[in-house]
Amino acid sequence: MRVCEKLWEDGSWADVTDPCTGQAYFGPASSAIYADVNANMLLLKYPTEDVGGCRVMRHPVWDFCCYPATLFTTAPYPALLAALSSINAL
Repeated sequence: MRVCEKLWEDGSWADVTDPCTGQAYFGPASSAIYADVNANMLLLKYPTEDVGGCRVMRHPVWDFCCYPATLFTTAPYPALLAALSSINAL
């Protein structure tokens, strides 16, 4: 969330997906969804497990103690790196 705020301050659009709905967290509701679990399985090769009928990602280092969120932005790559660095410095 702080990365989005930093990118907004710098004039870029940014949003993350809500893992429960697959919709934009900050944007308006719509019929379009982004399936985080499917995308992370395909792109990052993260393992999954069925938990109560739902597929849940298992982070290779932090197991189920974190959720790897998906961030979308129009920021140029150097601006995204700068935003991430400024957040990590906190």
